[in-house]
Amino acid sequence: GTLAYERELSYRILPTFRLIYDIFDPNDHYLRYSAYVTFDINNVETNNFLPYNVNSYDWGNSSVNRAEGENTEKVTVMTENQLTWQLPKNKIHQLMVDLKLNTSSSFSSSQAFVSYGFPDTSINDPTALGYLESENSGTIKARSIGLTSRVHYALQNKYIVDLSYRLDGSTRFGANNRFGSFPGVGLKWIVSDEAFMKPLEKWVSLLAVRPSWGMAGNQPGAEYLHFSKYVADKFGYMSGTSVRPDNLELTDLRWETVSSTNIGSDIEFLKGKINLTLDWYHKRTNDLLFANLPISPTSGFTSILYRNAGIMDNDGWEINFDFRNLIKKGKFSLDFDGTNFQLKSKLTDCLAKDNCGIPPEKLKVKIGEWKPKQTSCCTPDSGCC
Repeated sequence: GTLAYERELSYRILPTFRLIYDIFDPNDHYLRYSAYVTFDINNVETNNFLPYNVNSYDWGNSSVNRAEGENTEKVTVMTENQLTWQLPKNKIHQLMVDLKLNTSSSFSSSQAFVSYGFPDTSINDPTALGYLESENSGTIKARSIGLTSRVHYALQNKYIVDLSYRLDGSTRFGANNRFGSFPGVGLKWIVSDEAFMKPLEKWVSLLAVRPSWGMAGNQPGAEYLHFSKYVADKFGYMSGTSVRPDNLELTDLRWETVSSTNIGSDIEFLKGKINLTLDWYHKRTNDLLFANLPISPTSGFTSILYRNAGIMDNDGWEINFDFRNLIKKGKFSLDFDGTNFQLKSKLTDCLAKDNCGIPPEKLKVKIGEWKPKQTSCCTPDSGCC
């Protein structure tokens, strides 16, 4: 008889076209325009079949001669346009200004069928005559845009400033919060280049301090959250067909924003034989995005697709070290490197019930582990979790 099978056929094409153009002679004035366009074409076809002779179910069971099929087609177009200007090189000042625009547009369509109870195992196409268990189809359109500006300045190559600003827009949010802005600043002081470090240069070949602060954003993993979607109701209404709402309309969903502060240092001894990298950081995530949180059934739904429902703090430090040529004899050499870190995570606010879906055993903090601790879960608006 016919054997059970699971088959997947896919093909993906990723052509990329690039352009680099120097508006002036780079030796005189550096002003460069660069761009690329990438097409991501991805088609997937899956087919599964479960014949009657691999189980002992009755003929009317949905697992007898069961066929499943799905076809998915997706096309994504990604573009980048970048303009970079750089001050002519000199020993005192270094300045670079960069402006970048990224866009992404995708379209996907899919259809799937599940049927069972075919009279013979030679019939294994889910669209053939049989008991149709389910069928669905859909299309998804998505677009995003990002504008990034960056300024890099160095004075005498030992006082360094980096400024950045990014504006992101996504169709996964409603009109009220479609765009998010994320600035950043980074400083670096190469202390070992100072005159007062000259007596130690034999032992300390590099000492640098680098504080920084910046913001980043995350978006939900689904489209059309700000629309109320309707689906066909399988029970119908008064012997007729009907549709029903499938989700709550999330018009005020916000970007999950991450604000990070870092103070780090790079130290190099004995001309690179011993290297240390030290980092202390504090990270706060506001408007945490939680998926499929349970809500009161009086709303007509048992869960909400996404919700901004918490604040998370992460504090920690990290030390990276390496010893080069610790042992060297002839062609044999031995290097040694390692990392030590501590991370503490704390869920400082939770507006959702049931601890925002976090299991009770993960509400305690342990050194070096990502286990959030809930310290507050009551608000005047939502009450206690």
